[in-house]
Amino acid sequence: MTRLYVLPEQMNPQIDNAYIVMELRARVPSFKASAAAAYDWTRDANQRWMLEAAKSRIAPSEFIAEAFANSPPWWMTKSGSVTGNTNADENLKTDMYDAFADYLTTVTQHFQSSWGITFRTLSAFNEPSSDYWSFGNRQEGNRMYPASQQMMIDALHHSLTAKGMTTGISAPEETSIDLARDSINSYSEATKEKLDQFNSHTYGGSDRAGLHDATGGKRIWNSEHGDGDASGLTMSRNILRDIKSMGNAAWVYWQAVETPGGWGMIETDLNDASANLGTYTIKKKYYAMAQWSTFIRPGYKIVDIADNDSIAAYDGASGKLVIVTINDSSASNTVTYDLSQFTNVTGSVAGYRTSGAENLAEVSGLTLSNKQFTAAVPAGSVSTFVITGISGIAAP
Repeated sequence: MTRLYVLPEQMNPQIDNAYIVMELRARVPSFKASAAAAYDWTRDANQRWMLEAAKSRIAPSEFIAEAFANSPPWWMTKSGSVTGNTNADENLKTDMYDAFADYLTTVTQHFQSSWGITFRTLSAFNEPSSDYWSFGNRQEGNRMYPASQQMMIDALHHSLTAKGMTTGISAPEETSIDLARDSINSYSEATKEKLDQFNSHTYGGSDRAGLHDATGGKRIWNSEHGDGDASGLTMSRNILRDIKSMGNAAWVYWQAVETPGGWGMIETDLNDASANLGTYTIKKKYYAMAQWSTFIRPGYKIVDIADNDSIAAYDGASGKLVIVTINDSSASNTVTYDLSQFTNVTGSVAGYRTSGAENLAEVSGLTLSNKQFTAAVPAGSVSTFVITGISGIAAP
């Protein structure tokens, strides 16, 4: 299981108009309020609590913390605002690359030394090539073209090395698959060597195979996806396409708790300071995600399956095969799963389904015979099948 944690920034309190426009949920306090201020490690208590809560509930072998920044602190920006620059221009001052890298690594190092949270990778930017990070935006953001991204990666690598930290660097966090591909392809080999992981968001683009090729075999994360389809079917289709064609090692949703509108798996009002956050609604998307995350666990290997609507994952240690199947059409379907490529199929099959009328409900009537089983797949559903007693591969 994974957790993305936003390295906090802060608005310039002197720019009232930008501060008013910025959404409440995006006003994240910084550990350093101004250039002259000392670091204040009591700040951002709510997000730190959430991170600690996640760590306490996840096995150490599965806990992965990733850090990223949406914007430099306001005093390092040209506009004096973390919402972006006028005309969506680059916003980090040209003489602040080293200072920004030092800020990021200082915060990351404190999490490790004082709070026991080691971030596996650190990213200095978020959707940096996109043209919507303008001054007065509703949330924090910072434009940074690929040439400047390389300068920032170099400064970050130097700062991590100087502090003797093991945290690696991830990039480019572009908003779309094709933008990520193009940014990576524009990097020099020296820059690519400084990266431990390639991250992409999937709000657009389609060249997943091209992105995979651009990374040269290094680990890939889909580090952010979000959509307004509360059913979870759009999300599930995105997971399937990414795993099949991008070969990503992790898939991260942004963000699980959201304001009403279909984006969140759990909905509550994050923009009302007086709202009771203990009042919330669990959406169908929550259960759709569980069809994946409950059953495909860290360490499982993705294996080929001749079905554009299914993903298969195998765990050799337990002899377990997991198949997740999507039916995002308006008609029901029946699928026969042929497991004859495995040498031994001696166990049983269990099924679980989320549909318009079901939430992670058990599927009855499944029978495994002669290395096959057949299942009805209702319209608008995500189904998971867990087959035990699997071992050996009869063919490549």
